[in-house]
Amino acid sequence: MIERRQFLSRVTGTACAATLSAALLRCNRALAADGLPGGEEADDERSIGGMVKRAEPIVLPPVVFQDADGRDVTLEKWRGAPVVLHLWATWCGPCRLELPQVDRTVGELGASGVRILPVATHCGGTDKVKAFYAAHGVAHLPVYTDPKGAFVNATPPGALPETLILDAQGRGVARHFGNMQWSAAEVRKVVQALTGAAI
Repeated sequence: MIERRQFLSRVTGTACAATLSAALLRCNRALAADGLPGGEEADDERSIGGMVKRAEPIVLPPVVFQDADGRDVTLEKWRGAPVVLHLWATWCGPCRLELPQVDRTVGELGASGVRILPVATHCGGTDKVKAFYAAHGVAHLPVYTDPKGAFVNATPPGALPETLILDAQGRGVARHFGNMQWSAAEVRKVVQALTGAAI
């Protein structure tokens, strides 16, 4: 996971840095506690298939983010089917290491597979994410951005990378902080097990 000092070194502006500092302090305290609530884990070696169901689902607010053309979208677009929401950033070292696995998994799943939504947070817009994809050979991931970090703010403590499994009602039934090992088979298995959807 990205460390607080690394995160802050990549943002500018005193007010912005102060806000992020406070958010990441809460994050550090939460991750340092004896386990995370609802069965959450911060384990960089876990397979995505090992994610566990939360005791209580996360009800996300109606966060507005942007697609590849800069148009506003919300998770309502995917309501009715389970979704794997993956929050990452171009400047986050662990995210950059994990993203090729996510890309390969999306390619393996194909158009009819489980939907994986990678949302780049605090990354300066779609052009920067497109350039990152091109530079790193990311071929299968759609471009979605959250320039103001609304998702991170809505899902404290806000460490990156963060992966949430959403059920057909858009509720977060599982959440993981940190890198994971990804594969299409494991994604299908865990989404079916945690959401009850026929995959």
